[in-house]
Amino acid sequence: MIAAVSQSLSPVTLARTQDFDDGVTHPPRDVRHTLQQLFEICQEVDPWDVAAFQKKCKECGLLGVHLPFFRNWMFSDPSIFLVPELLHACHKFFFDHLFKWCKEVIGSRELDLWYKSMHKRIGVRHFASGVCHVQQMTGREHRDIQRTIVATITGAAPAGFVRAIRLLIEFIYLAQSPVHTQTSIKQLKAALQDFHANKHFITEAEARRTKTGLKTDFNIPKLELFQSFVTAIQTVGSLIQHTADVSEQLLIMHCKHTFEWTSRNHDSFMEQIVCLLDCEERMRLFNLYALICSHDISLINPATDLEQSHGTYVDPTLAWIQEILPSEQMHLMGPPRPIHNHFLKGILHEDSRVAFNLTVKPDSSCHTIQHLGSMYKLHTLPSLYESYVARSVLTLPNVSQSQLAFYNALRFQVWKKFRLQLLSAFNNCTVMPSRLIQAYPPSDDFPLGYADAILFSPQVLEYGISTGKHSSSFNRFTFFIS
Repeated sequence: MIAAVSQSLSPVTLARTQDFDDGVTHPPRDVRHTLQQLFEICQEVDPWDVAAFQKKCKECGLLGVHLPFFRNWMFSDPSIFLVPELLHACHKFFFDHLFKWCKEVIGSRELDLWYKSMHKRIGVRHFASGVCHVQQMTGREHRDIQRTIVATITGAAPAGFVRAIRLLIEFIYLAQSPVHTQTSIKQLKAALQDFHANKHFITEAEARRTKTGLKTDFNIPKLELFQSFVTAIQTVGSLIQHTADVSEQLLIMHCKHTFEWTSRNHDSFMEQIVCLLDCEERMRLFNLYALICSHDISLINPATDLEQSHGTYVDPTLAWIQEILPSEQMHLMGPPRPIHNHFLKGILHEDSRVAFNLTVKPDSSCHTIQHLGSMYKLHTLPSLYESYVARSVLTLPNVSQSQLAFYNALRFQVWKKFRLQLLSAFNNCTVMPSRLIQAYPPSDDFPLGYADAILFSPQVLEYGISTGKHSSSFNRFTFFIS
């Protein structure tokens, strides 16, 4: 509607419905092209003869508006300011198409079974009731399913079908990057091109089904919109800054939830919501003013240095109170718990990009390597440890057999959980939230143990095993059992 074209055409390119699945980036539908079409139609048909004018416009793929609002906006162009919106263009696309394809190939019952049996992990959504029974989901739930959909369908669906789904998921993740480089843009473009090269596996699996039957084409408007992502990134920057997540969340907080407090009178609920929000803001300002005045604190204070938070995101008002009245910060309603920075007192990797946090007291101590292998039912652990020591320690200069025997006879402390924290891949000053990693041995409740899967790079694993001399928390050697 904004671009003044019909639904059978792309609003930002010259592609038509039959071109939506060709994998080609079509020329942009710039403002000059649309206005030129309208001008030519107006020369043939009176624009105020609505019926005849709309009929002629539909033949050209236009909506029938002869005076679009952007006609006299200098430098405005729908093909530029209609930026792809990630929440609906990517996450809603996943739920409407990719997720349905997976249900068609695997079956709703089987897919639910896979999600129900998935390992529970702190910080990751676990769908105890399955995922196929829900007809409408939020954007957060779309993301939670996207994280595990490829690993879930692997082995249960044909390899080619899994490859095509993985390429689209990879495209969606790359599109959400807050920072883009020439390399990331090439990867984004390559992922989409590879999908179009493998999309025939989806039709071969008969996954494209509708109420009318099996479909063999991919004439999906949002799929064609993916072709414009690279151009939009190069024109206006990262797409994540234009996502509707923030506005949708504010709609829930300030309209939907607030509507429940009103009389629900459709004639005046809008005025009631505005009045309630105004009262909430006045109450917050009054509480802040009363708190500062009751402690005889000047309202003029130096600005809080947020650099001390090391890249963590906090509420400015709460940060100000933490600076001038740290003992009274609990009197204000603040945001969720701020990100704790383990890089200040944790165990750091040599490149200072990974931080480990352990409790001062271990869960148990004085274990031999043989006892650890028995505790975790890792029967090959003693032999693997001895071969690792022989391979690593013997490379050091002036190592005797007695020293080698000392390493083999070491006793270990055991932590059944620890926190792992990383820096952002896009901004070295931003500390990401830490993740709790669990490694509980087999028990009556969990006969196979309860451990999270971790992927370590060789450098991190090597440092984690041999960095005991850098911290009193590690006893010469450290194992990550996961």
